[in-house]
Amino acid sequence: MSEAMVHDESGAKREAEMPSRGRTRTCVGCAERVPVVEANDLVRFVLGPDGEVAVDARGSAFGRGAHVHARPVCLERAVKGGLARSTKGRAISVLGEDGTRHPLHADSLARAIQEAMDRRVEGLFAAAVRSRQLAYGADAVTGACQQQQAELVVVARDATAAAELTEVSRAVALGRAVAWGDEHRLGRMITLGRHRAADEDVAGVAGVAVAAILSRAIAEALQQAVRIAE
Repeated sequence: MSEAMVHDESGAKREAEMPSRGRTRTCVGCAERVPVVEANDLVRFVLGPDGEVAVDARGSAFGRGAHVHARPVCLERAVKGGLARSTKGRAISVLGEDGTRHPLHADSLARAIQEAMDRRVEGLFAAAVRSRQLAYGADAVTGACQQQQAELVVVARDATAAAELTEVSRAVALGRAVAWGDEHRLGRMITLGRHRAADEDVAGVAGVAVAAILSRAIAEALQQAVRIAE
């Protein structure tokens, strides 16, 4: 990864310490100015030294950045001129999560956003496992919801029965549930998180239909990433 895309901890800290009141971010597609405190639906791209733009899923990478809504019309307009203006004509390609460069098109931007947000979800999911802020399985999730510990319910897209659970249906109605991945992928992420937490091999989890995030901060970040990727 290029130096321009390395996470800038000091820069992120300075930005976090700045008062957000009155500050805005502008979508380079539709030109809408959005207050920073309401800019959760904007995706930040950062420009690399060779003209490649990459999704900054955390919003804190070092380098010249540009924000855009993940909507098709905004991505189209960004490609036609918005990104060129914001990067002074230097943006020429899109960098995928695997390091591959692709021509600068709306489709390649959309694909890069999808990949980056999926990776972001995986990282947040693993963080919840490592910090013991995750419950999984129908019984555990139901209990977490009943005890008002569940900040967000994550349901595998291929888990129809789990989506029909009473507590899951209630979470959906309250806007505190998302559908993401499949049972195998959720199980794999839990296994990975447990492995990292124990720093040794642990028993694998074959498949998980539903999970609950217990940390509010992780839940909010994960829900935002899923919403942008949709």
